[in-house]
Amino acid sequence: MSQSVASTKRHSPSPKRGTSIVEVMVAIAVVGVVMTAVTAVVSVSLQNTSRSKAKSLGTKYTQEGIEYFRAQKNLMGWESFLTAVQEGGASPTYCLASLPYSQNGGFELVPNRPCVTSEFVDVLNLYKRAAFVTLTPVNGEPTVTVTVTTTWPDGSNTTESTATQQFQQYRN
Repeated sequence: MSQSVASTKRHSPSPKRGTSIVEVMVAIAVVGVVMTAVTAVVSVSLQNTSRSKAKSLGTKYTQEGIEYFRAQKNLMGWESFLTAVQEGGASPTYCLASLPYSQNGGFELVPNRPCVTSEFVDVLNLYKRAAFVTLTPVNGEPTVTVTVTTTWPDGSNTTESTATQQFQQYRN
């Protein structure tokens, strides 16, 4: 009788001992998708950081150009500064690849022409800086308007930073 009872018991299936190939493939696919997304996010973040750094540097070079003209006005005095600008022509363009200073100010050393292809602000030869100067009366007073533009390559595009400053004779 014990033999017939033993033969009527059903055996439950044994638990799985490992993973099937389908489960492994699904896990690999999920990890691949996650890693692709992480790589894309990191890549975009690095690109944005690089563009932000380039823009910051371009803005710095532009501001340096504006400050150079402010310093020239202060070093030369208003009359000499105004005369130097008038001697530059109707609407001169100055190449500001360098910002020379001298006893007289240094403005006389700045080339009154657009920058040539080999004139850059930085050692990596990326940034070009130029100043566009106009002389117009504002409220009957001569006013020098300086617009400094710095350009640099950004992939297949050219990006620029521009600042404008008006200078007049200071009156008490």
